[in-house]
Amino acid sequence: MPVTHQNELRAILYVENELATDCFTSERINVLSILTSQMAISLQNSRSFKEQLKIQQVAEFQRGRAQEAEIYREKQEEFIDRICHEIRNPIQGIMGNCDMMNVHIREMRQLIGHGQPEMLEKIQGLDSFVDAVAICAKYQKVITDDVLTLSKLEFGKIVLVDSALSPAVLLDGVIRMFEAEMEKKGIKMTRDVTGVEGLVANGDGMRISQVLINLLSNAIKFTSAGGIKIIMDQTSHGVKVELKCTVEDTGCGMHESECKHLFNRFEQVAQRTQSEYGGSGLGLFICKNLVNLMGGTIRVESVKDVGSRFIFTASLGYPSEEQLAEYRTQLEASVATPRVEKKQRDQQLKVLVVEDNKINHKVLTSMLVKAGCTCMGAYNGVEGLAMYKEHEFDLNFYGCHNASNEWL
Repeated sequence: MPVTHQNELRAILYVENELATDCFTSERINVLSILTSQMAISLQNSRSFKEQLKIQQVAEFQRGRAQEAEIYREKQEEFIDRICHEIRNPIQGIMGNCDMMNVHIREMRQLIGHGQPEMLEKIQGLDSFVDAVAICAKYQKVITDDVLTLSKLEFGKIVLVDSALSPAVLLDGVIRMFEAEMEKKGIKMTRDVTGVEGLVANGDGMRISQVLINLLSNAIKFTSAGGIKIIMDQTSHGVKVELKCTVEDTGCGMHESECKHLFNRFEQVAQRTQSEYGGSGLGLFICKNLVNLMGGTIRVESVKDVGSRFIFTASLGYPSEEQLAEYRTQLEASVATPRVEKKQRDQQLKVLVVEDNKINHKVLTSMLVKAGCTCMGAYNGVEGLAMYKEHEFDLNFYGCHNASNEWL
């Protein structure tokens, strides 16, 4: 008797009788038929149970793997954060010590005067070595920051913090960061913010600045003559406003084929770019992801040996009355005369320095003392807060973490 389920043969029931004739009557065959039907149902239930059990086991295995993966991701993120922090400390120490060495070199040059040309020549050579070390440290810091930002992007840890901002004021702050570098290279900078004059929008000013800093840094890096122009404009879309930023340069430019993969991870224009200009190939990839987070787009237009134009947009909102009032208060505070400027010229500023890295602590303290300040220092947050409560300071510098690894 075939044991079937939904016309599929599952087994065969074999019954044999040699002791009697005509024992397989129609009634008995019907009983056997009912029996095979029950057998088919039991076999199907058994198969279904095994399949369900297998599905549950696979699901439990996948959940376990997902938990392990999440734990690994958290540990990896924590490791990258810690490593980047540990790398930043010596880099900041190197850059700070280079600054202090340049100060001492200038003082030595003034003391020697023009009476000892050989000594001045040696000092000039020392100056170039210090500058080379500072440049290396600067590039290393850029790569470290890029790796940290990339890690946070991949782990979804970057959350936009919206607040009222003025694009024109924000741009001025970014440009001031590069004034000395542009003057050194002889590059002219122009800005056109007529399209956003008076605009106060709601968005993440830090992330917009980060994209502008990256684009402006690249423009300066690849431009040896001519200038850079930054244009800001806006388009209103009801309750939203689209901010459009354009960074133009007269640098080396690129071929159209080189522009296609420019925003990919670890992508650089040419092999020689790494050796000539340095970089990690992460900057524009990070810019693209940050712009996407802000609901915008980024693209490039470039002509070889003529220059490049990078255009990005960001979707911003309009601030509430409360946010607008807070922004105006901050703006008024920023243009007001700081309390420290009220000090008489013959009085020294009293500064509290709280920094857990001894090298950075020493560098910062040396710079402040060189600038005519008196300093008190602490190497941990608890000690620093105690000093803050006991004494009155004109300035406070905090560079320590608390037990929860958060900035004080």
